[in-house]
Amino acid sequence: MKKIYFRTTLRCKKPYSSETQEYDDDGVLLLPTAYSDSGTSTRLIINCHGAGGTVTTDDSQIEEQTTTKYFLANGYAVMDVNGLPKAFADEFAIDIRNNIGSPLATESYFYAYQYCIKNYNLYKEVFVHGGSMGGISSTNLVLEGKIPVLAQTGYCPVLDTYNEIFLHPWSNGLPKI
Repeated sequence: MKKIYFRTTLRCKKPYSSETQEYDDDGVLLLPTAYSDSGTSTRLIINCHGAGGTVTTDDSQIEEQTTTKYFLANGYAVMDVNGLPKAFADEFAIDIRNNIGSPLATESYFYAYQYCIKNYNLYKEVFVHGGSMGGISSTNLVLEGKIPVLAQTGYCPVLDTYNEIFLHPWSNGLPKI
């Protein structure tokens, strides 16, 4: 497996303001051993991580997960992003681990997808997988329709923000806005 860490730039609307600013978000692309820069393209799985997980400049929640190892062993590339730029989260006191399928998260996944497709030998059509909180991120990404998705899967996916997040928060109360 080859690990590639990268950054995408997002234009984020500041809370309670019409002002926007650019922030960088971290992403990771994991390539299977059989990956080649030429010849037959490799299929990409966009793996939306769960709460408590992040993607940084040198680590990610998905790297050691059994499902990721399974995907890689079967010849798939796997990509994830933090889904919430760290500087933005720090500035507005948002828990960096909880992007909760926000528009920032889906935008970050879209830009990361474009980066990966442009720079690596990958098919344009992808699979999308979401674990736990990643269920809402992956579903919003699919419903947005900007990425050609062949199929979506979930592992204990959160799909209802009111019942599964608002009424039963997982991190000492609700994430800040």
